Amino acid sequence: MNDWIAAAIAAGAGLMLGVLAGRLTQAVLGRQGRPDVLRAASRPLASVVFSAFLVAGLTTALGFVNKEARDQIPQDLVDYIPSLLSAAIVLIGANVLAQLVQTALERTMGRIGGPALRNVPNVVRISILAFGGILAAAQLGVDTTIIN
Repeated sequence: MNDWIAAAIAAGAGLMLGVLAGRLTQAVLGRQGRPDVLRAASRPLASVVFSAFLVAGLTTALGFVNKEARDQIPQDLVDYIPSLLSAAIVLIGANVLAQLVQTALERTMGRIGGPALRNVPNVVRISILAFGGILAAAQLGVDTTIIN
């Protein structure tokens, strides 16, 4: 059998199995009588199950087309971990800074009053988080030249 046909079958099977497993997960977890927390999490968990089956199908398809690339995936993931950790540290730091600044501004703006000034702490917080997101994207190797 042609490798490309086998790859297409593997990718299609991953997609179909993912859809079925995701729907089954959502139906089982979202059933009446389940705790509210579990019912609320049924859709995101179904998405995770779908994604796992899809990734497995695509990885299998990659193995049919290019075995060396498939074998390189674990090493690429290990090599990418430092960038992920750096990005996570930047995002966590930005979140902490944004919370501190928002709290300080809310206390300051609360004394000033005015309905328009109530949004200033949220705007500043979102701006700090956006800046942190840009820095984190740069850590991951995303070209942020256009944004800068």
